[in-house]
Amino acid sequence: MESTRANVHTLYVNNLNEKVSSKELYTALYSVFSTFGKIVDIVAAKTYKLRGQAWIVFDSAADAERALVALQGFVFYNKPMSICFARATSDVICKREGSYEKRDPGVRLKRKVENQEREYASRRNTFSTRLEDSGEQNEISSNFLLVQGLPDATTPQMLQLLFQQFPGFTCATLSENKPRTGLIEFDAHVSALYALRGLQGFRLNATHSLLISFTTR
Repeated sequence: MESTRANVHTLYVNNLNEKVSSKELYTALYSVFSTFGKIVDIVAAKTYKLRGQAWIVFDSAADAERALVALQGFVFYNKPMSICFARATSDVICKREGSYEKRDPGVRLKRKVENQEREYASRRNTFSTRLEDSGEQNEISSNFLLVQGLPDATTPQMLQLLFQQFPGFTCATLSENKPRTGLIEFDAHVSALYALRGLQGFRLNATHSLLISFTTR
């Protein structure tokens, strides 16, 4: 467990369930953590790099510490939360204490892009190694996925929301010839395979689950 740190208002939480929507995750985190004190901010993004993580900012550092101790390992959406004190002070607290310094958005954006590229490369290389070690072969070595079992109301934007969480995503379209079928393009076969494994059988609603396979364009 993270050791006690004085005057730290923000908790960093990871190992969160990545399939929970941003809105539902925000509401659930607030419900759980607000029992320990006043919450002034919650950051829970769904970008690829930040998914599965959240930052909880308490009004009181003492309340943050109590929440850390009480909720460490707490099973949240079927996964135990891992919690520690955040390394940086949140903007909300900095502004309140008069120590806030405006950050250069260009520098932040550049750092974000660089971090995402490193994360993508690392995950892709790791996945490629595991695939090679397993000796798994596929009938079609393609970077295109055929998605079947879609509801009639599905739009390309809905498909994009589902698949853009995976690195290497390029575009999503609906088939003009086959109803309830989508075509997803990735930059490489290994990226497509990663997405296939992640969403195969994903349940969209009570009557529709994804059936995904490789295809040629």
